[in-house]
Amino acid sequence: MPFLDTTGQLLDLRLRAGQDQVIRLELADAQGVPLDLTGYTSAAKAVNASGTVTFDTTISDAAVVLTITHEVSADMRGGYAWVASITDGAGLRTPFAAGQLTVIEPGPGA
Repeated sequence: MPFLDTTGQLLDLRLRAGQDQVIRLELADAQGVPLDLTGYTSAAKAVNASGTVTFDTTISDAAVVLTITHEVSADMRGGYAWVASITDGAGLRTPFAAGQLTVIEPGPGA
């Protein structure tokens, strides 16, 4: 699991079309101390010329968990730019990870 600080990290992802995907991103401060995300919300999306895909996100301890269901990933093809952010109780949004998302074709029997 990636251990990210909040200065913003580049993280390229790959997922297989038609499969559930769960990605856990652990957040820490510059000294590596896990962040207290009490009162924060999270969001993540992937964008390409065909449109925007929104990840389901949850916060668990010092981590943001991104989920894409097989129903959503089944319609995804090609490359996307993605970004994940957290928002504190005062409404300050902080992007903490972004990169390229590559969707690969379903495997046999998918």
